[in-house]
Amino acid sequence: MQKFLNVIVLGAGMSAIALAENLSNSFQVKIYEKSKGVGGRLTAKRYLQTRFHFGAQFCTSNSKAFNEFLKTNKAESFIGSAYDCATGSELNTDNYFIHPDGMQSLVKESAKNLNINFEAKCIKVDDKNNVVTFENGSTVPFDILISSLPLPQSQELLNFDTKEAIVFDPCIAIGLVIDFTKPPKHNAYKSINKDISWAGSSKFFNSKRDETWVAQLSPEASKRMFDDKDNILVKLAHEALEESLGQEIGIQHSSVFKWRYAQCSRSNNNQEFVQLKHNIFAIGDWNISPRIESAFLSGTGLANYLVSNNQ
Repeated sequence: MQKFLNVIVLGAGMSAIALAENLSNSFQVKIYEKSKGVGGRLTAKRYLQTRFHFGAQFCTSNSKAFNEFLKTNKAESFIGSAYDCATGSELNTDNYFIHPDGMQSLVKESAKNLNINFEAKCIKVDDKNNVVTFENGSTVPFDILISSLPLPQSQELLNFDTKEAIVFDPCIAIGLVIDFTKPPKHNAYKSINKDISWAGSSKFFNSKRDETWVAQLSPEASKRMFDDKDNILVKLAHEALEESLGQEIGIQHSSVFKWRYAQCSRSNNNQEFVQLKHNIFAIGDWNISPRIESAFLSGTGLANYLVSNNQ
């Protein structure tokens, strides 16, 4: 009789969903996510009848497999135009993909058929007895353990070092409901100044919903201002948008979201995952490059490896 190996996955972001979806029926896969929903850094937060799209604002695709994933999960092309303030020219958005319900929804369709346990934070891994312990006191045995957490969290939990220096930068995103004097010409603005790397309207996701804006701070500004109060961050975004748009704007509502470990600075070294022990692995975009597609390829790469080695 064939043994169905018990695979435990920590985290429910893009790499974890891609991994679980691509494992064969030879595996019994359970995902454990500390928050209430899937998506990881594709975070969206509801506000009245609309959303603040705090996480990645769009993705690009250079592979057939990811193209198919985007098609299956109902991705669409970027709506409207985007402007690069640094070069004074419009961006080519032909390869920009979004989801009408926000980037978080890219993984929701795939996640429907997966076994996911929410609000389950792992606090300890016993790699000798192959058992993980969760914050609520429950313990779960595993045959294979896979961490899709940000690298620093994986390192702390699993006690390992990587051969290469990989730096994770924080990120601050500021959500705004804005009163405009006149409608902006573009739906998104890149490189607004040294502190604001991107600001975009939710209209490039879905033109029919109530509009929100999100400004994302640069890695340098996010590091410098990570512990600053929300009102200081909102003021920074407010003034930068007024300057770049050339008009006075009013702020009806604001919200701030912070990631301590958001973007990795690692070049492509053709390594899709890290094998820590014969049955413990770590996946994530940091294995390849800081892109959504890289997270997908990391997850599918490990899935292909596990399937081929279990036949």
